[in-house]
Amino acid sequence: MLAGIALDHTRMHVKRISIDTNILVYAMDRDAGKRHVRAVKVVEQAVDSDCILTTQALGVFHGVSHILTEERALNSAAHRDSYG
Repeated sequence: MLAGIALDHTRMHVKRISIDTNILVYAMDRDAGKRHVRAVKVVEQAVDSDCILTTQALGVFHGVSHILTEERALNSAAHRDSYG
């Protein structure tokens, strides 16, 4: 989920976070209910912080989001075909 690391060097406090793929996916998925709402809040907070997005998380997010988009398109087409 969300990993936070606080570093304190000579009175300087830096909060660095890393966002996991699940947070990115739930932030995109409006059908995820409460998880979507919470994930959007995390992403909004990350914008104003020292946030790290790993290439692995971005790669997995790309793959998952592509699959979800295709599934929704197929479900939408099947729904249209069923109801004419």
